[in-house]
Formats: sequence, structure tokens, C-alpha cells
Amino acid sequence: MTFDMRLDLVGLDSLTQIAWALVDTHGEDAVAIADRTITDLESEGSKPVADAWRGLRALLEDALNGRLGRQTPTIH
Repeated sequence: MTFDMRLDLVGLDSLTQIAWALVDTHGEDAVAIADRTITDLESEGSKPVADAWRGLRALLEDALNGRLGRQTPTIH
């Protein structure tokens, strides 16, 4: 499963909302989904978008570990 979106054009507030939506939908599997998406994008030659997904992956880990608030993109 890949998500065909240009996360490199999305702001931090929106990325935070996307991260929480993925966590709410997929739980701990959200990180694995991000990993697969990064791999797929790199194999397709979409390095800038894969890099944006790396940033989203970091937000997913922060959300799952209680370091990212839902309401604001403040990282604790």
C-alpha cells in the first residue's frame, strides 16, 4: 500500500494531522506503512517525496511514543 501524495508540499500542522490519522487508523502498523511507502517511492525514483515520508515517519514515532501532541505540532 502506498500513499500517492506530495508530503513535501504539506505544512507541519497538516503533517501532524496526517500522522495522527495514520496512527488512529493503523496503530503501531503506521510506522511499517511509512517504511513500505518510503521503499516504494525510492524504487520509483521519487527521492524528494520519500524524504518527506521520512519526516512523517519521525512524526509517527513521536505520536506513538507520546512526544507529539494532537492539537498542535509541538514536540515534547
